[in-house]
Amino acid sequence: KYIIKPYDLAWSEGAAFGDIILIAEKKIAEDDDLTSIIFFKKSHREMSSEEALEIVDKIRKSKPIVGEIIHSEAFDILPVDKKTLEKNKDSLMYLLGGRDFENREILKSFNNTVYKKADQKLLYTNPKEIQVGFGVDKEGIADLIFITRSTADKSRTGRAMLILEDERKDEVVAKVKDTDIRITISREKILPALRTITSINKLSLNGSHDYFIKDNYEGFKTVYNLSNWNKKRKFDWEHDVKSKLPELSHVVLVEKANPFSPNTSFLSIYSDKGIITPHVFWIFKNLNKEDSKIMSMFLNSIVFLVQYFLLKSETTGQTSHILKEDLILTKVINVKEIPENIKEEIIRVFTEIKDIEFPSILEQIENKFEYRIKLDTTILQALGFSKSEINDLLPKVYEALLKEIKASKRVA
Repeated sequence: KYIIKPYDLAWSEGAAFGDIILIAEKKIAEDDDLTSIIFFKKSHREMSSEEALEIVDKIRKSKPIVGEIIHSEAFDILPVDKKTLEKNKDSLMYLLGGRDFENREILKSFNNTVYKKADQKLLYTNPKEIQVGFGVDKEGIADLIFITRSTADKSRTGRAMLILEDERKDEVVAKVKDTDIRITISREKILPALRTITSINKLSLNGSHDYFIKDNYEGFKTVYNLSNWNKKRKFDWEHDVKSKLPELSHVVLVEKANPFSPNTSFLSIYSDKGIITPHVFWIFKNLNKEDSKIMSMFLNSIVFLVQYFLLKSETTGQTSHILKEDLILTKVINVKEIPENIKEEIIRVFTEIKDIEFPSILEQIENKFEYRIKLDTTILQALGFSKSEINDLLPKVYEALLKEIKASKRVA
């Protein structure tokens, strides 16, 4: 009968995870049954008892009509029918995500327009073509096997144990965080990696990657003793690392990230060298370098960004996940259906912008960053849109997305 979303992250006081209120009627569902999805526009923590009762009364007396948004100062209501709920049963985020119904309708309309125009040039993400990165869910394992490259932004190494200090022909040197200890590791025992997307502000890593340690190294015992690894569990290189290595990939997509952080410039990163990632990334398999460049351009475009925003989880506020169940509901570029001359143009633009420093996603949208527009225009043209159509669509989509991003930042 009612699905009620709070103005704050959650209804529960002090909650670290988002929640909603579901009020159901015990009966067999009928085709003409309506569910009122309600977005609060004011914090319930700031309401008096009298004001709360008044709002409840207004909701009860509302006369919902399918698809017609009911506006009020304290809340908005979107009535949906049984058919709409069933259509979105795989992910209700398409109905519940975001903070404003009208902004979401603009984004959903854009999404539907792109799907229709692109036709066979887009296809649903194939679950067999994606793979999650190396599992670092065991507490402390990342401390032992990832070497993180530092940047001017200290938050990139905030959770790192081993920080890259020097790169030599046959070895690399890592400093153990908060100590004067240095560990030297042979290049035969490491792989190119990307541990975190934080503060990566170029589309291509271009060699500025992190490292993954795949075998025992001199100084391991020192790192082990200082790490957060559960010392009650034996660490075995064969069982804990070698047997679980995922496929290396040239293009990866964040699975867990804060897309609204000032330190997040991209959702996807390309690397000339095949890289290994932790499980907070999705790996796209079986793509050569040229196709990976095209895929990275697409995954960072407004087309995928809107899909990501419509489907991402909101459980932990700004930090969001795109689970496998969500990812297979998104469409990605079907490289096989893109004409060769269009592929060449996408790769040409990729080459032009890959070493440009991008600001945060929020700043890109808010300030209409030149190369953000170029990236989006290139992908939309590849999907069949004319320049005049793009010039008409992009400002509206940017504005709606910007409003939603700012609303999401407020909640966290």
